[in-house]
Amino acid sequence: MNTNGHQLLSVNGASNHECELCGGFGHIKFNVALEDHNFGKSYPCECRKSATTEDGHAQRQKHARNVTAGSLADTKARSRWKLETAADALVPQAARAWVVERLFGPGSVNIVYGDGGSGKTYAMLDLAVCVAMGKPWLGLAVGAGAVHYVDEEAGPAGFKPRLRDCLQGHGAASDMRNLTYTSRGGVNICNAADMQELEVLIVETGAQLVFIDTWIAAADGIENENDAPRVQTVFRRLRSMAASTGAAIVILDHTNKGNGYRGSTAKKGAVDCMLEISSKPGLQQIVLRVEKARYTAPFKLGAVAHFGDGTFHMTAVEAGDSATAQLSQVQADVLQYVTEHGASTIAAIAGAVQGHSAEGVRSAVYALARSNKVRRANNGKRGTAAIYDLCD
Repeated sequence: MNTNGHQLLSVNGASNHECELCGGFGHIKFNVALEDHNFGKSYPCECRKSATTEDGHAQRQKHARNVTAGSLADTKARSRWKLETAADALVPQAARAWVVERLFGPGSVNIVYGDGGSGKTYAMLDLAVCVAMGKPWLGLAVGAGAVHYVDEEAGPAGFKPRLRDCLQGHGAASDMRNLTYTSRGGVNICNAADMQELEVLIVETGAQLVFIDTWIAAADGIENENDAPRVQTVFRRLRSMAASTGAAIVILDHTNKGNGYRGSTAKKGAVDCMLEISSKPGLQQIVLRVEKARYTAPFKLGAVAHFGDGTFHMTAVEAGDSATAQLSQVQADVLQYVTEHGASTIAAIAGAVQGHSAEGVRSAVYALARSNKVRRANNGKRGTAAIYDLCD
């Protein structure tokens, strides 16, 4: 011990050995004048510090032996957190379940964002109908089940026709009851009472997939979207609701001026999947790009939007297939029919494809043949109905 030239005085203390400094008392005082700042103060002797350090090390070793001997089970039982060990991670895990393959899993929170007019609402309604009907969506398997859609943006006048078109585009039954929705009901995801009520609704409907359209319309109370702590609070509530109900929560959002997602980076950090939807004006192709995926590698999907007379549905294409994207609506519908039904006559195609005249269908078939997308599958004898099939 550095005494800085001061004489030491021993004071009473506990020690089990003799020490040249303290004489076995464990504490020391400096023999200094009254005005010195050390006057009257006692300090632990070096011998006591050393013993304390050795005792602490021995105690830690004893605790480690106790943990190894099985006291960890007691610790697990007492902790308010679920305590896991590395050994738990080595136990074979069940295969991951999906509501929508590779995109949205049970109990997840997700964001789908896109610019106005990109087709994000139509795309998500198309997905909602497919899940409710148990149909694959753009080649991805879905878990058939109930769906709930929270529309806080379009309102009944804008939302109902879109939903009707999607239902009719997929041939849904007129008495479908497992796809429910509210439209401009005033749901506020920043309000704890509203979140509790929404959670009750999800449980009552049994919804496994829930859409909230859109963030800006439903997050009443967030004046600054870059306010990370406020945004994180909302996402903690959404996460809690998803975990409690087991539903996949999908929030629709708009883009910022740079065509990225709006607001705080806390959004991206909080979600399990972030999906960007984009399209070009006048073209039917929609590109869906997975920007973040917590449990899979990011990937892209391509789709063609089919708008008919009171119908809408989407079909999968290769992302970035510009030739398919530049098809007219009637050409895209004809190509889709031949893809699904195989070799067909023009009359059969015209009778099945809705919203187009027979002459328009005929012209579309010829245009597709010129671009090597379909070919005549039978001979060209006079009086023989031409049959068209996909090119090899």
